[in-house]
Amino acid sequence: MEKSPVQYLAKLGIPVDRATSTGSYVSGEMGDMSTAEYDEMIRALVDQTPDHFPLRKQHHLTFAYLCQNIIKHVVADGIADVDTCYIEALKSVEYHTQVNPYFVNEYAKEGESAAEPMVVNGVTRERGWKREQAIKFMRDNKFCTRAEFIKHCIDSLGMTNAGATTYYATSFQAVHGCKPPSGKKKAKAA
Repeated sequence: MEKSPVQYLAKLGIPVDRATSTGSYVSGEMGDMSTAEYDEMIRALVDQTPDHFPLRKQHHLTFAYLCQNIIKHVVADGIADVDTCYIEALKSVEYHTQVNPYFVNEYAKEGESAAEPMVVNGVTRERGWKREQAIKFMRDNKFCTRAEFIKHCIDSLGMTNAGATTYYATSFQAVHGCKPPSGKKKAKAA
């Protein structure tokens, strides 16, 4: 197990300046590796691998979330509680496996199309259902705040904060015909 996980990530060429940069790099630039390659890098950080996950994509996401969590939780000298970071990564992948199965299943079964329904919390939903529900909420609550919209999407539609934030912009555009206000105040003219 590496003594300094941040130095290990930097040796792999992974950006370590911000957690979002780290996650984006691993997801994009390291997205085509094999399960064994991901497991080797995970093992270097935590001395274990996510053997209970059958899909290569789940191992990829575990590594991406692990790297991102390490950068989020680094305390000093490139040290982070990698075991906690690993547990959080596993929880994130398990969540996506349950709530967004298409997110982790890169190999569709024979005859399966992207338009087939997905199962969310045991209920079969058509693709696009969350988007439709988000737009409907925005239409029914035209003057809701961004925070109210995001809370609704997380609580009622099972979205992540990032997903709800994205749906806020698309729903606002669909209902109001323009982009949502940025919330930044303009500088006063001197």
